[in-house]
Amino acid sequence: MHAFVLSHFTYEAAMHNWSRAESETLNVLLRKVIKKVLGLPIHTSTERLLELGIHNTLEEIAEAQERAQFARLSTTRSGRMILQELGQHPIAIRRNYNDIPDNIRETITVSPIPRNMHPEHNVGRRVARARTILRQVSN
Repeated sequence: MHAFVLSHFTYEAAMHNWSRAESETLNVLLRKVIKKVLGLPIHTSTERLLELGIHNTLEEIAEAQERAQFARLSTTRSGRMILQELGQHPIAIRRNYNDIPDNIRETITVSPIPRNMHPEHNVGRRVARARTILRQVSN
């Protein structure tokens, strides 16, 4: 229930321009859901619930979602163009990783993910694949 409500708040409610009264109503509903999920009585003090810091308000969820969207759009050329057309500045994202040197990259082999490897329906195929991988690794 918590995951359903939180995803709805993140991807639906956070995208609308709510009036102050509507926003407060949604925050009340969110607090009621949190209390229900935690097994707390509905009449539990809101201040004490907020002190726990285990949930966010609609405004905090909306801000986090907006920042995540800006960051995601800032990573591609077309995303940066969209942001500029909207009058927004792309977020400068630092690459905090280095390229793998060519001599090391050439030694890495990544096999495609095998198909039809369901744990219940394809037991024999999974066992055979595991044996093959173990043989390759041991050599």
